[in-house]
Amino acid sequence: MPRKKVLVVEDQAPFREFLQMSLTKLNLDVSTALTGKIALNRAKEQNFDLILLDVMLPDMDGYEVCRQLREQSETSLTPIVFVSAVSSEKHIQKAMAAGATDYLVKPLGMESVKTLVDHYLGD
Repeated sequence: MPRKKVLVVEDQAPFREFLQMSLTKLNLDVSTALTGKIALNRAKEQNFDLILLDVMLPDMDGYEVCRQLREQSETSLTPIVFVSAVSSEKHIQKAMAAGATDYLVKPLGMESVKTLVDHYLGD
């Protein structure tokens, strides 16, 4: 059975590396993107089973990335989970309006990552 693919869109190296390591330990195929533009291109090239998306990126915000992902046929139905340090209700509502499937607040531990993966990628 092929491994499920996850795209991590995160510009902060320590958290990106933590997610990449955690997801790899869960036997997932992990790709990363540091910017929204890279994320959009990767999502067109590959079929991801889950996308983890930060709100604050260097080139465009996560909300715009999410909107554009929802407009692409390849990712219109892919679960998109925001993972952000921003926890205000306003930001969560904005993410959901952009097409997010879920919204988690940093910091995340390994247990939270496993719960997330089980929820969205479990059989």
